[in-house]
Amino acid sequence: MKLKDFDFDLPKKLIANEPLSSRTDSRLMLLNPKFHTKKFKDLVGLLQNNDVIVVNDTKVIKARADGKKTSGAKVEVFLERVTSKYEAEVQTRSNSKIKKGDKILLKGKVEALCTKEALGSKYFKFNFPVREYFNEHGKVPLPPYIKRDSNENDIKNYQTVYANPEKEESVAAPTAGFHFDEDLLKTIAEKGIEIVKVTLHVGMGTFSPIRSENLDKQTLHSERIEVNEKAADLINKAKKNGGRVICIGTTSLRCLEGTIEKNQGKLVPYEGETNIFIKPGHEFKIVDCLITNFHLPKSSLFVLVSAFVGTKNIMEAYKWAVEKEYRFYSYGDAMFLELNQ
Repeated sequence: MKLKDFDFDLPKKLIANEPLSSRTDSRLMLLNPKFHTKKFKDLVGLLQNNDVIVVNDTKVIKARADGKKTSGAKVEVFLERVTSKYEAEVQTRSNSKIKKGDKILLKGKVEALCTKEALGSKYFKFNFPVREYFNEHGKVPLPPYIKRDSNENDIKNYQTVYANPEKEESVAAPTAGFHFDEDLLKTIAEKGIEIVKVTLHVGMGTFSPIRSENLDKQTLHSERIEVNEKAADLINKAKKNGGRVICIGTTSLRCLEGTIEKNQGKLVPYEGETNIFIKPGHEFKIVDCLITNFHLPKSSLFVLVSAFVGTKNIMEAYKWAVEKEYRFYSYGDAMFLELNQ
């Protein structure tokens, strides 16, 4: 299985740099019947009795911060994982090499000492609580393909409306969830559709390119996941009653499939890590439908959606989406996929 088989051309003008003013006004592409468009607010009409919607309730932390070395060289700090109250795993960008023992000076007279380097990341000890610092001084970690600085509007827009404040661990958003507002969630609940919350904390690895041309030799980053007892029970009940499990975004799908992989093919309560790489040939155990944004060519997420509906189908769908000038990536439009349609 070759990486080049998952490439496509995308005009830069179709990359959405800003969200729409109304979350539910985004377009929703359906593949069945063949290629047509609805508004996302019309999603409720696609839902059936006993269906469940599975969302990822992680919250994005303001993970970017600017600083400088004691030499004066500028440094951008990207928080990857808080490891203790005063310590964190980070990535840095600077014209000056940063090594163990170096100190970074941040706003508010905060200092961070590099204590270790490992596997492309650096570990820093701060003289101020890490979370408090980034919540006060950090910037929204917009993806690299959004070619502008983050602003105050992104604090709200680059977050789902159902993000759990107690689960502020992600450095990128589960962007398919951006299309829901409180009114749409209420309408779905009034139809009797359960909205089930699971958690996958999105790490920096989501932006990492696939480096091996042979996908069978590629391994993926690990991310922390959690499926609690209530979520597992509701999803298993829906399947037993003939309902569909509809995942909102690749992260909630990866959470469920990763949980099943760790538990002998069963969906049970689980908290741990997953590095599952879903590619064509993967046997989906529980997910029936996927609502997802449009992904980058040759990315692990594009490979995932290819596995879900077939590479030929998804290539044709993306070609049609480009022709119809759908908006791509994090702030873009969405598609409704049915397993192996």
